[in-house]
Amino acid sequence: MLFRSSPLYLEGSRLALAEVVALGFAAPAVAASITYARLGSRRWLSVAVGLALVSLLVKPITLGLALPLAIAVLIRGRSGIVDALIVGTGALVIAVLVILGVGLAGVLDQIVDYRKVSIESEGWSLKKNWRALQAAWSFEPSGIFALAGVSSLALLILRRWDGLIAIAWGVGCIVLLLSYTPLHGKHAVTVMPALAAVAGSGLGTVLLRARTTQFPKQLVIVAPV
Repeated sequence: MLFRSSPLYLEGSRLALAEVVALGFAAPAVAASITYARLGSRRWLSVAVGLALVSLLVKPITLGLALPLAIAVLIRGRSGIVDALIVGTGALVIAVLVILGVGLAGVLDQIVDYRKVSIESEGWSLKKNWRALQAAWSFEPSGIFALAGVSSLALLILRRWDGLIAIAWGVGCIVLLLSYTPLHGKHAVTVMPALAAVAGSGLGTVLLRARTTQFPKQLVIVAPV
């Protein structure tokens, strides 16, 4: 509900932007990575990587997915690294086949040459990108950013690893956008599902724990939310 009420998302859906389509695969990829971190089943990592690959093939701007996937793998330790090598090799082969099928020259033109020309003509500026994001996010309810911030703390306390993976998704998206060029307002929508996921799951977790006798005293700070 939080994500669906996002003006950026609604506008992107209406215009059928590739960013919004890619997010449709990115969100379940993060959910699958959380499940993998819990259970350690290679099948769930395969699902997560498969969905992430489709998302990236639709629009590479969802590359921020790499961070939560990497954390999920590291949580599983040595077995996670082995799983990542096996699943990652398969995903790489599929990606190469798809790229060759579409046309390597066209992909390089869109991903490499276009970025290179943009950097040479416009340059890259962290300050400029941050202002662009602020301008785009100004249309969003300010409460979702505050709720996501407080919920991040709640998730780290109550659902340590699950919360870390969810938060990492948002962090990965923001870092990518700040380093992206040329950055446009439409790209800011890629952060909104991560913020909504953190805000919603954090609030839900706090409300659920509030009904039990094991409600941590540290979470008194979220009461005003």
